[in-house]
Amino acid sequence: MKLVASSRLRIAVLVPSAVALILTSVVFPQSFRQSFRASSPFNKLEVKSLLGSIKVTAGDKKWITVKSDDDDEKDPLIKATQGEGGLVTVDVSGSKPSKLEISVPSDTSIDLTCYNCEITVKNATGPIRAVNTKGTIKLSSIRSSRVEARSGKGSISFNGDFIPSGNYTFRSISGRIDAEIPSDSDVRLSATCFRGGIGLGEFDWDFERQSDQVVKAKRGKGLATLDLWTQEGTIQLHKRK
Repeated sequence: MKLVASSRLRIAVLVPSAVALILTSVVFPQSFRQSFRASSPFNKLEVKSLLGSIKVTAGDKKWITVKSDDDDEKDPLIKATQGEGGLVTVDVSGSKPSKLEISVPSDTSIDLTCYNCEITVKNATGPIRAVNTKGTIKLSSIRSSRVEARSGKGSISFNGDFIPSGNYTFRSISGRIDAEIPSDSDVRLSATCFRGGIGLGEFDWDFERQSDQVVKAKRGKGLATLDLWTQEGTIQLHKRK
C-alpha cells in the first residue's frame, strides 16, 4: 500500500509540471542564441540582413555570440555558421525585422551589410565595415585603424581615436555625418558636402583648400586619413570632452 501511494504522489507531481512546460513553450517561443569559440587573432564576423537592427559590442575574449529575441522562430530566419579561418557568418532572411545583438572579442574584423537597419558598433579595435541603404550607423568608443561606414539614407556618427596610418571613411547620400575626435588627433581631412554645410569644430587646421562645399586640411603631420562625404546632409566635427 505504501508503494502504491508513493507512485500516485509522483504522478500527481509530474503531470502539472509537464503541463506547465507545454504551456511555457507555447506562450514564449525560444529566442535565437548561438556561440562560436573565437580564434584570435583571426576573428571575423560577417552579417547580412534586410530589416531591423544590428548591434555589435566588443568585450568577450573567447566567444562570438549571436542573439535575437524575435518572437517568431521562422520569420525572420537566422542562420549562423563558422567556417574555416574562424569566419562567423550570420544571414537573416524573411519579411519581418530582426533585432540582432552580437558580442565579439575587441580585435574581431567586422563586416555588416543591411538594407534597412540601424547599425551599432561599440568598443571595437579591429577593422570595421558597416553599410546600409537606409538607417543610422553609430560607431562609439572605436580604436581601429580601418573604419568604413556608408549609408544611402541615414546619419553616421563616430566616436573614437585616430590611429597613425589609419583610414576612416564615412559617406552618406542623404544624412548627417558627425565625428567626435580627440583634441590631439593627427589627421589629414577631406570633407565634401554639396547641399548642407561643413562644421570643423574647435580645431586648428592647416588648410590646403577651404570652401562651403569642400575642405582639405590637416592637423599635425596628417598621419591618419579622414574622408567625409555627403550629398544632401551636413558634416560636423566635435572635440571630445
